Amino acid sequence: MLLGYGGIYTYYGNQPLVLIRHFPCWWLFVNVASLFLSVTIAYRFRNWFNGWHSVFILLLMPFCYMGGFSFCGMPAIFAINGIFSPFVTQLAGVFTCLVSVIMAGATIYLVLGRNPLSKM
Repeated sequence: MLLGYGGIYTYYGNQPLVLIRHFPCWWLFVNVASLFLSVTIAYRFRNWFNGWHSVFILLLMPFCYMGGFSFCGMPAIFAINGIFSPFVTQLAGVFTCLVSVIMAGATIYLVLGRNPLSKM
């Protein structure tokens, strides 16, 4: 893995959920949930994004990503920038993952109109 090569991919602060070498696993959940939000909105309103309206995809993607990342990642960001015990920091990382999964489920339910728990 090239995460530690030369220090170019090093995260600052006391990152929660560093399970694989240098990568904080909470980023995986937050990134997927944030990008999933923009993709589902683009899919839901795909008929509107035809023609010249397709230029609005350039605004939709970063704004949905920033909003989703801010919403889901807030517990971990507070833990990284604060002085907390290792237990509280890890708990914030787990809570961030849970919020990300809940946001992805809410996106499926609210934007796509499907029940994510119906197949279980």
